[in-house]
Amino acid sequence: MSSVLNEPAMAKLCTVVEEATRSSEEGVKYFVEPVGGSLRRVLSRRHHIIFGRRGSGKSSLLRKAAADLTVDRAPIAWVDMEPFKGHSYPDLLLSVLIATFVAFKKWLEGAAIASANKKSFWNRLFGRIPKKAAFNRERCADLVNRLVLQITDLKEQLLAADSADLKIKTGATKTAESEAEVSTKIGVSANELAAKVKSKDSDNKTAEVEEQFKRSKIEFLRRHIMDYHALFDELASISGGDAFLFLDDLYHIRKENQPQVVDYLHSVAKGHKLWLKVGTIRHRTVWYIHGNPPIGVKLGDDAEEIDLDLTLEKYALAKEFLSKILSNLTASVGLNTDDFLTPGAVDRLVLASGGVARDFLSIFRRSVDI
Repeated sequence: MSSVLNEPAMAKLCTVVEEATRSSEEGVKYFVEPVGGSLRRVLSRRHHIIFGRRGSGKSSLLRKAAADLTVDRAPIAWVDMEPFKGHSYPDLLLSVLIATFVAFKKWLEGAAIASANKKSFWNRLFGRIPKKAAFNRERCADLVNRLVLQITDLKEQLLAADSADLKIKTGATKTAESEAEVSTKIGVSANELAAKVKSKDSDNKTAEVEEQFKRSKIEFLRRHIMDYHALFDELASISGGDAFLFLDDLYHIRKENQPQVVDYLHSVAKGHKLWLKVGTIRHRTVWYIHGNPPIGVKLGDDAEEIDLDLTLEKYALAKEFLSKILSNLTASVGLNTDDFLTPGAVDRLVLASGGVARDFLSIFRRSVDI
């Protein structure tokens, strides 16, 4: 036992375990489904809110779904909500929309048109190559340009002051013309010469109209929602399928703004082949406010929930899930858990971690050091 703990492979395992405590694109290869059927549901054409404690596997589940959809050439956008904590509304929503459009732009410039022959690219990130052929480059480039225009407009709104007094002057010039004609006859020998003299006068008049109004970012977002509908309709047309927007860690933004963000994105998505997948912590999230009109999404009607909270009440499931995670990480460095775990060690780790994957791995790594 002590010899195994001192081997380079064990030191490598501790590094892999420490890295695995935070979800990443590279960590998808170690993915273990936390709840039976959860991955299948996230991949379905339905809005979902994924609930789970910190470290329960929400982000890993969403990243695995995003990777599988990408290799199937389905349009996806991944937006981490943590960078926007502290942002005030509506700047918060503007920031989320910018991040969303930038992510779909990245997909159009990468996975949408990348050849399946680039095996190193696909295998390195996703472990397999796509079966679908790449999409039309010209149409993808055209949609990229449209997204760039929307991103530019959104950034201008984000940097501008809300509720600022604005004045716009418009002027129009009218030109009035009058024409007079004089005709005379001049006799020259036997011939008659007719001469006409014309005179023209013009009068220019300029009228100015001044409009005063307040800038409203919320009104800007409302007025442009049909433009965003058109973008996702074109995205669906190019890909021949549905698009998916992953919002990770919604609980980081202010509670009073959470239903507003979800409500607007749901308004953009509904009926336009865009599906929302939102990861969050249940007791730190407000996803629906009843009112006239209601704000947010209502579970059971607008969206379904996926619960990843494997507590010790479901001890057998929690133990199986956590054991698979450790086994996958151990196999990646050429070891077997039986080489270094004493009888009952897994049970003690499960109990000490409360069934939370991140805590399970952290306690394991520290125990190896001790």
